[in-house]
Amino acid sequence: MSDTVNPAPVSPTTGEPVQVVAARNRLGIYFLIVIDFMGTMALIISYAYLWSLNVNNGWAPPGSQFTAFMSNGPAPSATGTSFAADWPFWVITFAVLVTCALTWWSYRLTRRGDQAVATAVGAAAIVVAIATLVAQWWQISTLPFGAANGTYASAVLILLSGNIVHLLVVIFLLLGITNRVRMGLISRSNPWQSQFVSIWITWIAIAFILGAFVTSTMKVSPNDNPTRFGGFEPRTSQPSPAASASPSASPSPSASPSASPSPSS
Repeated sequence: MSDTVNPAPVSPTTGEPVQVVAARNRLGIYFLIVIDFMGTMALIISYAYLWSLNVNNGWAPPGSQFTAFMSNGPAPSATGTSFAADWPFWVITFAVLVTCALTWWSYRLTRRGDQAVATAVGAAAIVVAIATLVAQWWQISTLPFGAANGTYASAVLILLSGNIVHLLVVIFLLLGITNRVRMGLISRSNPWQSQFVSIWITWIAIAFILGAFVTSTMKVSPNDNPTRFGGFEPRTSQPSPAASASPSASPSPSASPSASPSPSS
């Protein structure tokens, strides 16, 4: 009499047990998060650095009138712009958190074997993510400044551009995962891909929180004595332009022993 043994599920692509493939893929997603973390933190640290340094007085208020001294080129004109409103940052961040929660819910439903409800929840996460992308684009298009209106404007726009890229990746992954759940390729016996996408979106939600925090708390620069790029001298210590103390004319030739004597008659 032979015992009936349920074989461990194997990966359809490699033929290995799904737990082995899952452990390898989990390490890969952690590495991807570390890479994206470094890029995101580089943008956030740059924002904080420029806010604190306020080189050329170009941080705040955005679009303010620069003097010829503060500018390395022609002084830009005043545009009357203002800081970005706080609430769109936090509303969009909240929508990303909702997307994250729905993704984790879909994963837990998949682990329970409820494929139909998991697919519906995944579809809801896609709808929320697409709405978040539209809201992010609306925020960028309605900002009261452009990229040329100072350092603050440029720093905010590059952060929001990073948000656009993150949301596009999230939507792409959610479309793939939800479709695989619907087809049964992600199931109770092999739910790991859904978990990995949930882990990734969790990091994206954290990145949005960090971005919303710095943009809503770091506005007016604390440096009211900015430096000029290139010299980094305090503005108050700059000497007024004055004529250089160079000789006004070439020295006239003077008689010297080496001068040739006039010819005698």
